[in-house]
Amino acid sequence: MGFAAAGVVAAGCSAVGHGAVGRTTTTKPAPAPTSTAPAAPATSGPTTTAGPSFPAVVVQAMAVFQPLPAGAQAPIRVPPEQGYLTAQTGGLGGQDNVTLVVTPQPVPVDSPQLSTSQTKELASFATTPTVSASTAQTQLAQQKNLAVASCGGASSPVTLADGTAAASCPTLDGAAITWQHAGWTVQVVTLSGQTPSTSEASQVEATLADAPLPAGAGGFVSVQVPANASAGSSATAAVEWAAGADDYQVRSTDDPVGALEVASAMRPYPGG
Repeated sequence: MGFAAAGVVAAGCSAVGHGAVGRTTTTKPAPAPTSTAPAAPATSGPTTTAGPSFPAVVVQAMAVFQPLPAGAQAPIRVPPEQGYLTAQTGGLGGQDNVTLVVTPQPVPVDSPQLSTSQTKELASFATTPTVSASTAQTQLAQQKNLAVASCGGASSPVTLADGTAAASCPTLDGAAITWQHAGWTVQVVTLSGQTPSTSEASQVEATLADAPLPAGAGGFVSVQVPANASAGSSATAAVEWAAGADDYQVRSTDDPVGALEVASAMRPYPGG
């Protein structure tokens, strides 16, 4: 899956503040669209093939892809948000790509209203099938080389809030903190800044402890925290791993914590 395409990235109803990794959520799940919202567009295939564990918005979005990639995955749960959750779909060459979008009013999946409404991207998720497990691992390694910045100077030890040992170093993108978590490479970069984002890195590590990623996947997490307004308006995240002959990606241009929670919830779709 590419990181491109389906997302809607305008500021939304619970947008993350400048430079923040966290997000504001409600204490209850986002309400389902009411009867005042237009009905979701009809599809050429069945819309109820998934088990009841997948959220309705995910089922509606995945029904767009006919046929689904053999190794398709989707989140069995989504984080609660302030507003209404809908989705926009995309993908090329057998890939499925779903972007979960938060709106202030109910909006159907793939509605043209998403291009004009005030929205916030929760996270996008996608499955990219390849011809073999080795090809998937090669693709993962290539994406990791692009996403995880290399040190451009001496590194120094950093201890995160929970005691996790990490290392900080300068990179071409900015100061980076890098560590290992359960076989995953995790990096938080202060985009266009020289001061490591230690508190944001600690928050990422705390989220991974509460929302574990697939075990032994050998994937990576790349979070970028803008140092100033010219570097960006919000923190972003890319999460990627491979399993069998498939490559899986979750990312967000607005909500790194949401992306990590969605990645933690990814399961084979439609499941048993």
